[in-house]
Amino acid sequence: MQHTQLQKYTKTNFSWHYIGSILIFLIAAMSFIAWNLDLNQNTLITLCNYFCAPEIDCKAAILGSENWKICAANLAKQTLAHKNFKVKLRYKPLLALEDGENDSQYGPSQPFTSGIILNTGTQYQVQIQPFQPIRAYLFHQDSTGQITVLTPGKFLIPDHKVTFPGYDASYKVTNNNGTEHLYILLLPNRSHPLLDTLIVRLRNNVKHTEATNSLLSLLNKVLANRCLHINYTVQPSQLATSN
Repeated sequence: MQHTQLQKYTKTNFSWHYIGSILIFLIAAMSFIAWNLDLNQNTLITLCNYFCAPEIDCKAAILGSENWKICAANLAKQTLAHKNFKVKLRYKPLLALEDGENDSQYGPSQPFTSGIILNTGTQYQVQIQPFQPIRAYLFHQDSTGQITVLTPGKFLIPDHKVTFPGYDASYKVTNNNGTEHLYILLLPNRSHPLLDTLIVRLRNNVKHTEATNSLLSLLNKVLANRCLHINYTVQPSQLATSN
């Protein structure tokens, strides 16, 4: 009987010693890594959260929630800085209106810069040249606050110029007078659950108001220093239709 109890005690004691040795080894290893890589406490906590915390479902993240903030912060880290691409915007002013839109006359192409004043009917294009494989997102917000997805993440190859909406096509300034906005966002070529979900909702008119507020919060706050934001003022055209 005493021999059996001694065996149980020995096995239990050995198990605790074994577990303790592993913990000491892990702590020593983490300390060694932190010392050699000069990692501070916040960085260690971030790494621990990354490897140990449960995965966050960014598709279901609600604006203002902790999950949304984490997903938005991760998206900001992935957004490419302006040095990684070139963007040119050009517009053609409307010179004469005809009965058919295709017969209207436009002036020569001119540089489109932020803060410009454009007449209704003006046409414009966006040209992007990335220096690495990317996904390009273009958004437009009119003076009423309505946001439109112009390009929902088009894949672009490096050093290749791409014109939006197309080489022989143009976006058109509408009759909503006031200040309008263009947002150009470039991200690595992979899925981005928070952003991609908002785009799907906007295009399918599902939870449209919530998706609009969430996207605008991303573009104007979290990604304000990362995305390219161009604003312009729309004024009525003084041209009359010719018969």
